[in-house]
Amino acid sequence: MMRRRHTFGTRVSGSLDTAAIREGIASPGLDTRYWVSRGTIGVMHDDGTFDPTDPHAVWIGPEGVECDVKLEPLEQMVTAVWSKGSAECSDISPINPGDQVVVECPGGDLTTPVIIALIHSRGAKQPMTAGVPIFDNKRRLIYQKTTDLDIRCASGQASIAAGPTSVWVKQDKVQLATGDAAEAGVLGTSYRSAEDQLLTGLKAGLTAMQTAAVGPLSPLAPGLGTMIAAITAFQNAASADNGFLSQLVYLK
Repeated sequence: MMRRRHTFGTRVSGSLDTAAIREGIASPGLDTRYWVSRGTIGVMHDDGTFDPTDPHAVWIGPEGVECDVKLEPLEQMVTAVWSKGSAECSDISPINPGDQVVVECPGGDLTTPVIIALIHSRGAKQPMTAGVPIFDNKRRLIYQKTTDLDIRCASGQASIAAGPTSVWVKQDKVQLATGDAAEAGVLGTSYRSAEDQLLTGLKAGLTAMQTAAVGPLSPLAPGLGTMIAAITAFQNAASADNGFLSQLVYLK
């Protein structure tokens, strides 16, 4: 069969553009390497059934939190690391069997996968109240349904507070200091109101005593006057400074 010769166009000779070819092959749908996938945390049993409830799917060790994940739709089981941070600073949230995750495989290597995100789904809806999402897109939401929020610093600044510090936000309590703090915080507004009533009563009683300090009791009058002046000075200072109450920290 005779091949037909072209009678139009311009023939250009040159070397192959390997960079362009590489970029083209790396396009979505063409690259056979697996880069990013959704997945479900769970265990694949010997009989080939997948169990998204088995607690053995999550293992916590010094090197991080490792999770068995079934990649979808590849149906490939991998062990992925779930950790955000380093030895100096970490931000790790609870992760459980059945959670939907996003897994990234650096370089397309399925032996080194990393979980980069936990995601909501129909089976794991975002926090709701009366059928309405709590998140309103106006502020950052950190929500804990059943577990506590634990913030720790292994060593504080020497100029402030040397040694470990922590903030432990429990379901019904906020615990500060080193984690073993047992003293309760003062309800400042209520306390200051009761304290002011107490001081007003004391001042009234001292004033009456000062008035009655005549004759043989007159040497008591200067001391009573000093006490009345001290109480008055404290009440005036508190009144001028919002009762020494913080406008930033509130308790219940």
